[in-house]
Amino acid sequence: FNDTATTEIYTGEDTLSLHDALPIFEIADFEARAVSVRQREKDAEVVTALVAEARPRVGRRGQLPEWRFETPYDAPADPDAIARAVAALANLRAAKFIDLPDEATGLSAPALRLALEGNARRQVLLVGRPAPGQPRLLCAKLEDNAAVFLVEANELREWLTPRAALADTRPADFDPALVTGFTVSAGGRSITLHRLDGLGEDARWEIPVAPGSTATKRREADARLISRFLAGLAQLRATRRAPSVAGGLTLPSVRAPLAAAPAQTVELEFGAERIVLGFADDPDNGAGTRLVHAKGAPLAAVCDVSFLDGGQQNVEPSAWRRRTVAALPQGARVSGLRLTARADGKVVGEARLGPDGNWAGTGRLDPASSRRLATALMQVRATEFPTRDIGAGDFRYELRITDQVAAGATGASESFRTYLCTAPLNRTAVLVRDEGDGDDFLLETSLAEILIPLLGSDGR
Repeated sequence: FNDTATTEIYTGEDTLSLHDALPIFEIADFEARAVSVRQREKDAEVVTALVAEARPRVGRRGQLPEWRFETPYDAPADPDAIARAVAALANLRAAKFIDLPDEATGLSAPALRLALEGNARRQVLLVGRPAPGQPRLLCAKLEDNAAVFLVEANELREWLTPRAALADTRPADFDPALVTGFTVSAGGRSITLHRLDGLGEDARWEIPVAPGSTATKRREADARLISRFLAGLAQLRATRRAPSVAGGLTLPSVRAPLAAAPAQTVELEFGAERIVLGFADDPDNGAGTRLVHAKGAPLAAVCDVSFLDGGQQNVEPSAWRRRTVAALPQGARVSGLRLTARADGKVVGEARLGPDGNWAGTGRLDPASSRRLATALMQVRATEFPTRDIGAGDFRYELRITDQVAAGATGASESFRTYLCTAPLNRTAVLVRDEGDGDDFLLETSLAEILIPLLGSDGR
């Protein structure tokens, strides 16, 4: 059996231990190059073919050989599932030899034909019915060998439903570092972002004023936020369905894409090449899941998208812009503060940095508070740019800041910033607007905790 140098004789009643069980294929799993599956269903034969090959792919560089479906469609197979399935097939062993008529084995018209191809050789395994009284063992034989034996059905379970079990769980497989730009579209609106230079969180991104974009002025985008979003897209995986029978496979939730246009799209740019991902409602109405489909792919996947934080539908520039609103250059400092109530124009606090480096202030801006606030205002960051009404109400206060930049022998030059502030939302949150910018934002917590007591309220 299997061209071994040693001849061993087993009777029909012999059951081989795992140690003694004989390997069926002469092709090792690392040598396997193709697998063809022919399944008999009623009066028809269903063919599924997979091949391992290296092929250039959008969003990847230096692509190594990978397993792909060749029939009935051209698509990648799931790398983990196909590796397990090919290893199980190549290492399949005969558990027991039997002597039964063809009517009992079902091998005259096998339910399954598995062809395993390696380097310049090909072997075909025929699989018939379960052994009488042993439903977990299947009758089988090699196409060119008359010996009939039993194999564990569990070792072939992926090959009994190869299209479902081996389907790629990734809607799109790409390297986030290679993305040069992307466009998010939702509700008839869109926004485009481009990478200027660098990689990952060290990259510099911009929100340009592009045709059809919601952006009305160029802004610098938040590289950390974009890095997380792109990594999240690359990590999308199909959810798993519960097995239909006890002990069965948990199959990935993949299906044919919907005919209707997706509710949101993300078009990823890799230089001149594109990957377009569409997001549609989950047909099974799963909470936090969407049907994700890469344009041109034969299958779509139901994925948990909760960790994308809604990025696939964020078309407002404020959702993507850089969180640093203002930052003074090295050597600059805040030299003046004035807090005004907008309702009546009354100055409720004012302070100035003296030539001796000490602060003098009146009202709510006493020297100690002024020093803390001035130091914190050297860099103003936002925790969020809300794209909806958060119930903060009208802007009640105006904070005018004088910045001083050393100008060498000619002394120092001054510039001004003005922030409008609502009443605090709570002890750590206040909505602010930079008058020279226009976007409302929630002030970073550390700065908000310094400013909020000066507004005369600890929050509503």
